[in-house]
Amino acid sequence: AASVLDTTVRASAAIAEHYLHRGDRVSLLEYGPAARRLRPATGRRQYLTVLEWLLDVHVDAGGATEPYDQVFGLQLLSADALVVVLTPLLDERSAQMLARLARSGRFVVAVDTLPADLAPPKDRGWAEVAYRLWRLDRDTMIAQLREHGVPVVRWAGAGSLDQVLRDVAR
Repeated sequence: AASVLDTTVRASAAIAEHYLHRGDRVSLLEYGPAARRLRPATGRRQYLTVLEWLLDVHVDAGGATEPYDQVFGLQLLSADALVVVLTPLLDERSAQMLARLARSGRFVVAVDTLPADLAPPKDRGWAEVAYRLWRLDRDTMIAQLREHGVPVVRWAGAGSLDQVLRDVAR
């Protein structure tokens, strides 16, 4: 099964390819300790640059460093930009960042990259109860994002975002 990182990288490449084929400018920002940024551009060369940039995405195994909170600073994002954030929604900080962007008037879409078939731990005892509580907490976070006007869509391959992007375009 594909990991969250695999899903996120593949989805990023697919979304970038779609918009670049339409002639749109595409930029990538990495929310994390590195706070990497790929400048906005168009065309085939940008698509190849996006793929190369995505090859450098990796899991920060250290976990000791905090994500740079201002990586999605408003000065980096055009007021009329569509901001597509790919996230497993495991951390409240990413949800807060999404809500901040929506409150600033940006068009924001959250793409949920957590596997749908994520199974609870097989431990005995409290593991199953803890898993159910975690799922309820995550569902509440998603509902709160939707209340802020951030549509949350599960990534399921090409076409996953069609309906929500039609709604955002209106």
